[in-house]
Amino acid sequence: MARTLAYLFFAGAVLVFLSIAIPRAVDLPEVGIGAPIASVAATLAAFAVALRLRGRLLLRRWQFQLALAVGTALVTAAVWHQGAASRYAVLYVLIVLYAAYFFSRVQTAVQVVFASTAYASAVLSHHPDDSDLSRWLVTVGVMGVATVLVFALKERLEGVIGRLEAAARTDVLTGLLNRRGFEETFERELERAKRSGRELSLIVGDLDHFKQLNDLYGHGAGDAALETVAAAMNAAKRRIDSAGRVGGEEFALVVPETDERDAYMLAERLRRAVRDAASAGGPALTISFGLAVYPRHGRTPETLFLAADQALYAAKELGRDRTVIHNPEMADAMGLAGGARGEGNPDDYLATVLALAEALEARADGTVSSSRVVSRYAELIGREMWLADEVIERVRIGGLLHDVGKIGVPETVLTKPEPLDEGDWQEIRRHPLVAARILDSNAVADIRNWILSHHERPDGRGYPHGLAGDAIPLEARILAVADAYEAMTSERIYRTALSPAEARAELQLGIGSQFDERVVQAFTRVLDRLGVPR
Repeated sequence: MARTLAYLFFAGAVLVFLSIAIPRAVDLPEVGIGAPIASVAATLAAFAVALRLRGRLLLRRWQFQLALAVGTALVTAAVWHQGAASRYAVLYVLIVLYAAYFFSRVQTAVQVVFASTAYASAVLSHHPDDSDLSRWLVTVGVMGVATVLVFALKERLEGVIGRLEAAARTDVLTGLLNRRGFEETFERELERAKRSGRELSLIVGDLDHFKQLNDLYGHGAGDAALETVAAAMNAAKRRIDSAGRVGGEEFALVVPETDERDAYMLAERLRRAVRDAASAGGPALTISFGLAVYPRHGRTPETLFLAADQALYAAKELGRDRTVIHNPEMADAMGLAGGARGEGNPDDYLATVLALAEALEARADGTVSSSRVVSRYAELIGREMWLADEVIERVRIGGLLHDVGKIGVPETVLTKPEPLDEGDWQEIRRHPLVAARILDSNAVADIRNWILSHHERPDGRGYPHGLAGDAIPLEARILAVADAYEAMTSERIYRTALSPAEARAELQLGIGSQFDERVVQAFTRVLDRLGVPR
């Protein structure tokens, strides 16, 4: 604004100087006011340039309005000295053009009214005739038309710039934010979360086997898959949420004022929506998600993105088509396990999921090793029931992995200090299904089936499938008794532990309804040999 104002004064000074220096054949007598006006205008132009270079004085809009009013006064002085028909009246238009471009409508109207009034006072001081009044009217009309024209052009320009800015932040194919736009939005939402002290969740997703999809079906199918994910995100997110495509097949969602439980449920809805949309027609399509929450998993955009990416990596390594919530122990475990998948190397895959189960111990309740206790009980029961050695070993591993599905359960549920409500129990009852997806490998197919069924009951009132009696694998019934006894004799945040005698009594009461009689009797003999009180 200062630079343009300087140019405006300089241009006025040059025009006035030329009008004096170049003789013209006019009917009006020359008056010696031109040179002083040109000198003053040039001085003001130099002054404005100096202020611009210093960058310290003309920083407020009212100061620019005052400078423009001074310009109006200079033009009015020239008109007054030269007469009603002064050639300098056209300089009012320059002032109005500047005001219309830089000022608001009200501020511009003030400048137009001031210029029109000043011009009228100069004309009236010379006892004008009809031609003088007509000249004033035409000049004021030109100022009004110029103002309207500049405002119209400015609005169009601002609209074009706005669309260009939006295009620079938008992914052309999906209509979501691109990486630049998403990062800007994420940083803004994170700052808002810091000020308000509320949680903020970051969900990062990546389409599974996207390269194979492109290779088999062509890039058109790949584009359609990306559009499917974008449509699912737009349908599932709230108005305050922001979704973006941050890579080739990578998406992200920032969810303000949302804890990890609600964010996990949102990610799962998105995952199912993508899978269901693909099953309606076209090639199979799944997506994996990683989830991180401010401030638990990080306090900066970089650390939160890293945490979400680590959780996404875990989701990929554990079989894809799942949502994983970040926790540091899990990330370390996945790194140590080498990231092997089960089909190529069963031992490496088993090492991966065992490391994950070990990491989950720290996340779940901070106990030393509840899964190891369950594993030991299951092994002893198997030996008491004279199972084959290879089956006993697999049951022992099943005990280590029986709760691995809880990685998909929000930490707020696992560490809730009061008794769980129905919504919490719905999350808990999903963990066998989550475990089954994690253990989706031929290397652990038998263990997968046992863990999926270890919360079923002989009376058919268990979950997730309501199996009953002999439909429940014997190994699953062994895990159920070992898990129940360990849970009853361990401290929980919301209750104290039962004594061994009380726990044994509960097992006996549950025979036929919750527990298998043969398994309970075998475990009772094991406890007797271990010297556990009745």
